[in-house]
Amino acid sequence: MIYSLINLKGGVGKTTTALNISAGLHKKGRKVLLIDLDGQCNATYQLLEDKKEYSICDVINDINNLDKAIYQTNYGFDIIPASFELFRLESLTVQNVEEPYYKKIKKIILKLKDRYDDIVIDNNPRLEAWAINSIFASYPNGQVIIPIKIDKYALDGFKEVMNKIEKINDNYEIDVKWKIIITMKTKTKINNEIIETLKSQLNENQIFDTTIRYQSNPVTLSTFNKTLLVDDLKNGLGKDYRDFVDELMKG
Repeated sequence: MIYSLINLKGGVGKTTTALNISAGLHKKGRKVLLIDLDGQCNATYQLLEDKKEYSICDVINDINNLDKAIYQTNYGFDIIPASFELFRLESLTVQNVEEPYYKKIKKIILKLKDRYDDIVIDNNPRLEAWAINSIFASYPNGQVIIPIKIDKYALDGFKEVMNKIEKINDNYEIDVKWKIIITMKTKTKINNEIIETLKSQLNENQIFDTTIRYQSNPVTLSTFNKTLLVDDLKNGLGKDYRDFVDELMKG
């Protein structure tokens, strides 16, 4: 399965979710690859000690670099790291008329589909070339996961992603699936009311039952110590991510 994590808003737990579902799926016996498609490189910094010679940019430029750009992490799953070069390469890719720019990542995944059970893609919070590539790569064997933090502007980024997916589906006659995961959930009354309103406006297959609670200290510590929340058996946040992985595997 391909899981593409996309939202136009930063600070919604997108990278944290990508990291923890990658580790969680691995713990279920799955062969997992995480592709860091975010030029901010947050997932890469969390998983790899040193800067590597090859990144996703080298693979985009030359598919023959694919094997060189795959690195094993200490958490049991593999990663193709990002680099800052992604930002520059994005504009060059769009300008290249020799090959449709939106098929770049799909081409890479087709080379990997027999080597991994699951591929997780962490995206930059911009709905431009790489995110569009990631949306295309999620079809037909995957889905776009849209993390949402419930706040005043919670639905803004979600609506943009949803509209882009629907436009792609219409224009190219495909059916990219998408689903929301609520992150950073608090126990306030207004938080619960917004979630219930959201659920009432969506089909049941468009929002995950699992929600990820808000706890800032464990997230900060996991980043600082380079640990993953899903491994923490004493923390409620770790349980949430384990439950989310269970729900993912049920389909």
